[in-house]
Amino acid sequence: MNSCTMPMIFLILLCATVALASITGTISGIVTDPAGALISGADVSATNVLTGVVHTVKTDAKGFYSFLALPIGTYTISVHYEGFKDFQQKQIVIDANSALRVDATQQVGAVQQQVSVSSTGVQVETTNTQMGEGARP
Repeated sequence: MNSCTMPMIFLILLCATVALASITGTISGIVTDPAGALISGADVSATNVLTGVVHTVKTDAKGFYSFLALPIGTYTISVHYEGFKDFQQKQIVIDANSALRVDATQQVGAVQQQVSVSSTGVQVETTNTQMGEGARP
């Protein structure tokens, strides 16, 4: 190899690495209730199916969310907001420079409460028929 070949190979590999690192896309959308009202403050997450990496944002005052510069791959979008059923859309494929829109309509869900009651019960003798003696004056 001559002296120019090594730096040239290094430069080509560096450019390829930078190019691959900048291949991204975006996912954005709005979150509404069944009546079409915008939902602000909803938790929206984009999960890369292959890597398991989760990106999370909240919707703004207009119900809008956006994931900028997501690496290429397949994603699942999940939306959670108190009092509504969770929304999930799977198999969203981000290609180079793609800009996808995923709107979510939240369905009203039941609010779940968990009530735990614990106490020590009074023990009653049920197998012995003998009557006890009372206190004498």
